[in-house]
Amino acid sequence: MNVLTEVPGFVGFKDAHLIKGRFAPSLEEAFYEYIADDGEYEPRETHFPDPEIFTEESTFLVLELADAGEVLEDMPIETIDQVWDVFLGVCMALSRAEYLCEFEHRDLHENNVCVRQTTNPARKPRTTSKSKPRDGPIKFGFSDYSITIIDYGLSRAKLENGDVVFQDLENDLELFQSSGSGLAGMQYDNYRRMRNHLLTGTRTMQPASFHTTPISELEAGQQNNHTWKDHTPYSNVLWIRYMLSFLTKQFKKHSCSPKATKDLVTFETEIKDMKRRLDVRTKVENGAFESACQVLDYVFLRGWVSEEQLGGAGMDSTILSQ
Repeated sequence: MNVLTEVPGFVGFKDAHLIKGRFAPSLEEAFYEYIADDGEYEPRETHFPDPEIFTEESTFLVLELADAGEVLEDMPIETIDQVWDVFLGVCMALSRAEYLCEFEHRDLHENNVCVRQTTNPARKPRTTSKSKPRDGPIKFGFSDYSITIIDYGLSRAKLENGDVVFQDLENDLELFQSSGSGLAGMQYDNYRRMRNHLLTGTRTMQPASFHTTPISELEAGQQNNHTWKDHTPYSNVLWIRYMLSFLTKQFKKHSCSPKATKDLVTFETEIKDMKRRLDVRTKVENGAFESACQVLDYVFLRGWVSEEQLGGAGMDSTILSQ
């Protein structure tokens, strides 16, 4: 986590603590409130264990992190400027980490991106916020939203000493078995696409049945000696594509005014070529992106972010052109 804490757009690390004993009553109460808060008769599903299983001998590692705001899922996307700022903010942060330490998030959905408002929402309600004036092709920096990337549970990064830290996703092949529709389906497909690309170098997606045998048990021709330790930056492209789809759908959901409809049409026109390059069906020889840095290079060349804004994200155009 320390390797990312100084990267703009990533959550700041403050401290770590070992704590022994049962859950504090306030945390236990929060757990039960969470699993009941779905408006349905059945409890909300969670991977977190019931606090009742812990004893006075239980030991916890507690990470103290900087305030990153609210998860993106809970933040309304009401203006096209908010769409641009969240999307471009993710692109810049992810590209910087990819360049610095060969970082791959491998799970960058709406619950692993946080958003903070840079203005006081009590003084400037979200529902009445107006766009800042603009001039030229720049798209970034016209809303009051800033992003922070969190949760590196499935991630991979290279440290300064050359060591690679990563989660071996072969230890839980259930990750590649989930199915769904809409955005959930796209998220689950991303896991399978990442593994298929790791094993074969292609952008096709094998069905869940293909992902039931660990790499260690596959024949040589099926895995090409690759493991999750390897750097495959195309995984970042998959999640950038997901983020763009999520933001577009959220904007449609929260904004129904004639102006919003017009803004959406303009937005779709402006990103048409980028969407083609993000499309999993597009071949590399036809312009498909292979890394987050390539996506940001495209964004910069289109003029959507300025050299100064790149500098604020710890990047510059000379890095992108390498």
